[in-house]
Amino acid sequence: MALLHVMNTVYAATDAKKITALVGLDISAAFDTIDHDVLASRLESQFGVVGAASSWLRSYLRGHQFADDTQLLVSMDSTNATPAVDRLAHCSAAVRLWSRLLTQR
Repeated sequence: MALLHVMNTVYAATDAKKITALVGLDISAAFDTIDHDVLASRLESQFGVVGAASSWLRSYLRGHQFADDTQLLVSMDSTNATPAVDRLAHCSAAVRLWSRLLTQR
């Protein structure tokens, strides 16, 4: 299903004369190396993930097998790609910081 979504996004962007950037992230190791209760607690205390989002996350983490990758996908106007590329770089940096915080004990 995820591949279908990515391909649909790329095709729709192409039809609209836009370009698409995709960053693939392998985060399975991050989930394999941290206690899920520690992960949920840090997301609550350091990133403000609370309430229904926290409950959903804790439920999801219980006994769930994780996919090997995650994607950051953005489509942009080819004549003004800088804001979208900057946003993608910012998201990538945030994920990198998040993974470092999670693996620190």
